[in-house]
Amino acid sequence: MSTLVQSKLAIREVLKGNLKGIKELRDDREKVHSLLVERSVAEDMSALDYALKANDIKAARLLVAPDEEGDKPRVEQPTCR
Repeated sequence: MSTLVQSKLAIREVLKGNLKGIKELRDDREKVHSLLVERSVAEDMSALDYALKANDIKAARLLVAPDEEGDKPRVEQPTCR
């Protein structure tokens, strides 16, 4: 699965209310490039937007909080070739 698709899984976890899944994605720096990617070209909401819209403060805090390896770089954003 591409790093972009892995990043979009955060939206699914927010919509499901799965805080454990959000934390796992946040901590996976080798596969997830960002938790704040937009859903699609037509739908520009990110996981954080969905969490705030649902008034899910716990999910929003997880999305913006630093993970345990805050200084370790994330995988690069995918590029078209």
